[in-house]
Amino acid sequence: MALERIKKLLKDTIGLHARSIGDVSITRAIRHRMGALAITSEAAYAARLGTDPSELDELIEEVVVPETWFYRNVAPFRALAHYVPQLREAGDIAPDAELRILSLPCSTGEEPYSIAMVLSEAAEEVGPFAIDACDVSQRAIRKARRAIYGRHAFREENLDLMNRYFRPTGGGYQLDPALKAHVSFARVNVIRDDLRERNATYDVIFCRNLLIYFDRSTQQQVLAKLHRMLKPHGVLCVGHAETSQVMRNDFQPLDIPMAFAFRKGTMAGVRPLSVSVDTARKPPRAPSAARSKAVVEDLNSAYRQLVGVVRRAERRPPKTMQDTETPAPKAADTDTEATPEAGLEAVAELLELGRLSEAAQRCEAWLASSPESAEAYYYLGLISRLQGSHGGAEALLKKAIYLDPHHQRAIGLLALLAEKRGDSELAEDYRRRQARARRHKDDET
Repeated sequence: MALERIKKLLKDTIGLHARSIGDVSITRAIRHRMGALAITSEAAYAARLGTDPSELDELIEEVVVPETWFYRNVAPFRALAHYVPQLREAGDIAPDAELRILSLPCSTGEEPYSIAMVLSEAAEEVGPFAIDACDVSQRAIRKARRAIYGRHAFREENLDLMNRYFRPTGGGYQLDPALKAHVSFARVNVIRDDLRERNATYDVIFCRNLLIYFDRSTQQQVLAKLHRMLKPHGVLCVGHAETSQVMRNDFQPLDIPMAFAFRKGTMAGVRPLSVSVDTARKPPRAPSAARSKAVVEDLNSAYRQLVGVVRRAERRPPKTMQDTETPAPKAADTDTEATPEAGLEAVAELLELGRLSEAAQRCEAWLASSPESAEAYYYLGLISRLQGSHGGAEALLKKAIYLDPHHQRAIGLLALLAEKRGDSELAEDYRRRQARARRHKDDET
């Protein structure tokens, strides 16, 4: 079948596991390119891809949709600024040596430029640094090199970045050239390119939310490449749902909350480290009964708005601190006969108790065996929202609807997040999509 041949070609070329974004998304991209070329047969288009590398590049651009923003999930950036001086003090990085960082994939540049901003703010402690930024998308690289961004790129905290590092232009906000000089961009295909030919090793590699688009064997292949590119003390930062894969590949976790950071090497070669990611901007906030209760109330409110995210949410009163000290629910059986709902039932109960970190760990454990679980990504998105990262929540929820385009709760929560940041047009689009998903479910039943 022509469609299967095209999906295999995408996997062989860029490692894309079709189920990670869904057949609907891939088919839509193929149809769009067929329309642009006035080709009516999938078989004819598949043949074209086999003989025209430039058209394969165009299809890759269609399926690789960059979605990022400045300071996306800020914890790893802050942790980096605190961790690097410790590496210099320990002698892992010489005092005058240039810190080398890789951002892969770099998308349209927001991540590597965010790293540059954080390190520039701590320049005296961090020392000299340079960032290599790579992506498979030539369009993304071109936009990154231009370094002009619209307001949508500034979604997370620290929105004063626009005033400190950007100047308004007719087309958006132009990055300060002095900061831009720290970053070098290149088009790289992590699957097909021999990255050793770049003759570079790195102190830190950011590779966040790339592994989730690969199957297990491709994840192993990419992690092996990243491992070779790290210096002996090197650190790898990944995304929320990718930690279980990294821990199996000669990396050890660092005790840096919410950074999802791993150091190259065995446990014996890793010195203990604990870094507070909040010290760069504000003192840590001690937990309190009032705060815990507020988290639970916020959760229950979200459930009501989304029409029964957890069926028990409206049947139970809000939990108190005394309630949250009861034993954690037993994990559901995760054998091959279990459904996503059954396997994640414990997550719903942990969320009702306000145990966000435990709930996130359960989701990640479930994804280790069921990497295409839209329900797990939905819960991670909900957790990210409750932890205050609306941008991170959006990314996880979009992953959920890639895997299940009819996931009503994920679509509904995306609508709420869009409304919260004032994007009423996008919120209305999500509402219409949610209504279509509801009709689809009604038709099935």
